[in-house]
Amino acid sequence: MGYTTQGIRNVALVGAAGGGKTLLLEALLLQAGATRAKGNLQRGTTVSDFDPQEKRLQHSLDAAICSFDHDSTHINLIDTPGYPDFLGRTLSVLEAVDAVAIVVSAASGVDTMTQRLMDFARERQLCRLVIINKIDSRDATCAEVLRQVRETFGFFRRGGAYPDHRSGGRARREAHGRLSRAGRGALAGAASRPF
Repeated sequence: MGYTTQGIRNVALVGAAGGGKTLLLEALLLQAGATRAKGNLQRGTTVSDFDPQEKRLQHSLDAAICSFDHDSTHINLIDTPGYPDFLGRTLSVLEAVDAVAIVVSAASGVDTMTQRLMDFARERQLCRLVIINKIDSRDATCAEVLRQVRETFGFFRRGGAYPDHRSGGRARREAHGRLSRAGRGALAGAASRPF
């Protein structure tokens, strides 16, 4: 299938090491029907960490592109390394994307690497989306991390799902406001307004 420039979205998954970018990518690929099973870091079966050294270390060393189609849009998701040693590789990817999904672990929160990546994306006026990942982790402090995200980035929640421990851990969904037209197009319907 041929794609037009308007029909392609390039989205980078960025954030600190251990935030869950690679496993989030696996879940997105499975949900989109691009894979039949979710990869596993321990077994070395993730799509984006295919290098033998990445499999051995169980983390990304370089950026990897994975893609799928959603309606009439071709989406390229780019999994990036999270360790500061590989920051240059991550920043070089941001020069070629439409949007940046900044992945923050609910267990560890916002750190200096996350702040630096957000600043870099903001300076380039990229569409930014914050994903709080690992909300089901035993060490997750979702409310605290959400507060950190709001405080650090000046972000207010426009919509999302988060665990509601009062209802036995089921997710509660809230939506506030409307997504901008540019936001809707950034990730085929899921994006944020500029911070």
